[in-house]
Amino acid sequence: MSIVRLIILFFAMAVSPSAIAQSGSVTYAHTRSLLSLPTDQIGGIVSDLDEVNATHSTITMKLTFDGYNSIMYPSINDSYEPGNSTSDGKEIGWEFVDTTFVVHGETRYIESRLFYDAEYLVQGHLPEWSWKLESGQERKYLGFLVLKATSDGQYGSTEAWFTPEILTNAGPGLFYGLPGLILMVTNHDTGEVYAAEEINIGEQLSPIVPPIAGKQVNTDEYDSIVQRVIFENQIKWEKARDILRFSPRIEGFGN
Repeated sequence: MSIVRLIILFFAMAVSPSAIAQSGSVTYAHTRSLLSLPTDQIGGIVSDLDEVNATHSTITMKLTFDGYNSIMYPSINDSYEPGNSTSDGKEIGWEFVDTTFVVHGETRYIESRLFYDAEYLVQGHLPEWSWKLESGQERKYLGFLVLKATSDGQYGSTEAWFTPEILTNAGPGLFYGLPGLILMVTNHDTGEVYAAEEINIGEQLSPIVPPIAGKQVNTDEYDSIVQRVIFENQIKWEKARDILRFSPRIEGFGN
């Protein structure tokens, strides 16, 4: 498929994505970095915590999409609470994005995020990816022709492989906006990777509806909550460390 035809398809989908978009589902392996804690502010305390030593986690996510919306959520065997382990034994960490709901025509999203001991519905606008189609870059993946696109901007250096054989501008997580379904994507700055493992096109779908559980906040409010909780726990860790450091050793224990 030529770049010119892809550009025409891209603008057609941008004007009316629901008119020509397909529906279906995709299962992805999702590798993500765990929540980064500001160790420079905490004074190295978190380096003593085993759960902070895990830097990445890989789980299975499922994306379902139609001409209007898409939703991504953990597979039935990979639904976790913060701090639990994945199937490969790694820690989920303090923050876990359980569900991502995207309204494509309005480029907005709602994410159900589990953070520490609370659940939030974070609402925001999708990133404006500055995709550049790479000519001469194509391959077969899961039986579909995939083409390469890259984006270098405020969201980091990102590489995506999409298939123009599946007409939707959907993609995993908050990655979207190409003239075809995104099957593989890597953010080289954050280490986040999605890789499709199974594709089902045209399957009968239940209505795609947004998540409803959790406190509704916008992205700025959520970021403030994260920083506040980190600060509060920083104080707790410092106090606990000082108590352990200066408490007299009990005979028979700690030897």
